[in-house]
Amino acid sequence: MKFTPLQPLEIYVSHSESHRVSLKKYSSGINSTPHVFFKKDENGNVPWVVTRVCDHAKGQLRLCHDDPTKAICPMHNWEFDFKTLSYSKIPNQKFEHIVKKPIPFSIKDDLLTYQINQLNLRVPQELSAKNTRKTSVKLRFITHASVSLTMDDINFVTDPWFFGECLASGWWLKYPPKQDALDLLECANFLYISHNHPDHMHAETLKHVARDKSIIVPKFKTNSVANPLRHMGFSNIIELELLRLYRVGDSDMLISILPTGDHRDDSALFVVKGDASAVFTVDCIGANHYILPRDITFLLTNFASGASGWPLCFEVLGPLSERDKIVAKNRGNALIEVMKYIDVTRPRIYLPYAGYFDEKAPRDSMIQQHNIKNTPQQVLEKIKARFPDVTAVNPIENDCVEYQDAEIRLSTVDKPPLYITDEDYIDKYVGAQKELLKKFDIHKVADYFCQSEFRDKLILYLALTDDDYIPLDDGLKIDFFTNPVAYEVSASKTLVDQFNEIGDLAGMHHLLIKARKDSLWHIVYYGLPLEELSLGFQCRIDRKPDQHNADFWKHYTTYEVPSLKHGEERLFYKLLEGYDESGSGKNNAEDIYKKS
Repeated sequence: MKFTPLQPLEIYVSHSESHRVSLKKYSSGINSTPHVFFKKDENGNVPWVVTRVCDHAKGQLRLCHDDPTKAICPMHNWEFDFKTLSYSKIPNQKFEHIVKKPIPFSIKDDLLTYQINQLNLRVPQELSAKNTRKTSVKLRFITHASVSLTMDDINFVTDPWFFGECLASGWWLKYPPKQDALDLLECANFLYISHNHPDHMHAETLKHVARDKSIIVPKFKTNSVANPLRHMGFSNIIELELLRLYRVGDSDMLISILPTGDHRDDSALFVVKGDASAVFTVDCIGANHYILPRDITFLLTNFASGASGWPLCFEVLGPLSERDKIVAKNRGNALIEVMKYIDVTRPRIYLPYAGYFDEKAPRDSMIQQHNIKNTPQQVLEKIKARFPDVTAVNPIENDCVEYQDAEIRLSTVDKPPLYITDEDYIDKYVGAQKELLKKFDIHKVADYFCQSEFRDKLILYLALTDDDYIPLDDGLKIDFFTNPVAYEVSASKTLVDQFNEIGDLAGMHHLLIKARKDSLWHIVYYGLPLEELSLGFQCRIDRKPDQHNADFWKHYTTYEVPSLKHGEERLFYKLLEGYDESGSGKNNAEDIYKKS
């Protein structure tokens, strides 16, 4: 299918709110209102006003109780310095020196006046004027982040994950798709894949897709979505520039991929045809900094929280009771973001999606118990109370939504699930992952890190463990500051002891990863991003100092998997195509990933 590039989406001010505060009520120093911070000097002058919106994930900055010159965002602990109007402490070290821009204001008769503008996106007038006819829409929820959207005679499917596990056996579908899922995939005119996490770009599911199927993906500088798809053999990958509109085929359907708001390789999607439109925010945090289309028909956002190894896998945070508090706070933040998205876009229909996963493997029972997520019903109740005009749909109860001539019809597809995720189903996958240990090679694990071209003042202590995170066998100590990168093979228990005994950091960062041996080898053997180990809850992490090793995790999320030092290539993409190591054709991939 052809995607013709058009103009970029336009930004406009949908509405403004003017606010006034009496300066007489405020003393000299840093002051806050519900919307802004401002400084009042000893002469009563105001040199600047800044919003309280954090420039990371759009949380609300709060004044520090112990330091009046700083504010902190409770979402991810970004610290803002009023002396420099920049972020002085950023857990993500890669993004230091981010400066917050003051907003316009005026002072008259001792009243401080400022405006908060709501920015939105829209289709340029010359395109929207031609796009006004009535459109018939059918939205079908398949599972997790996968949806089939039909607008008149054009249909596409988003982020298909239909089978088995992902993230090194850490995630399983909470609700397997119904038996017609593969038919929906086959009949789609095109697919949209938002980013490279396997619950969105799932290798086993993509085995069922024709290699000439049109797949639209965001055009990232890292090629973190397009390159893996090319390696899988797909020949019709269309990379779309962010925020640019594209015409789909010869139709009047327009589509645009939007960026996330937090510097990651992630994306959201906007589609419009005639009088109907939809926004899918996928996993984005503050999609396009909340500058989104307004008065849309459909809005689908993530809602559940819990899709990260933080905080439960981070032993540096202390006992589980402390980590449980962060889990609860994250759930609350996820609901706040849903409300923000609805307030900005004002949709007719809302569906919570991209959060229907579970930690079903018995060895992950602790994670399942503590990683409590928001439910669709909790989200719908909040929406009903705050936005009564929005039709909020629970896709587990009504997986089909039809819209035409401003009428909304809900229904449920009466088909059984494609399979049952029982103990035998889980054991098949986990067992296959453990069986792969017969090919384990500690030096190939070292190559995975040493050949990746990552450099930093960081020492990694990689301890290999059993299912209960008890150290076993040899692990690795890798110094990323040396050139070339150097590694030592040591007993995993010794590495844990060495890390615990570190006193003087000597300007270095030290990272301890206790990883299940089979899960780590699965990632190394198939050339997958290391981030999957944390996202899948297959490791436990400690660090000195307690700062996010942002460059390390970003590199092992998006880097191009190198060839092994010993001259062998990664087998991941070959297995997808059904080739064994000798190139003869068949291999155990079919045993691992059987069609259900």
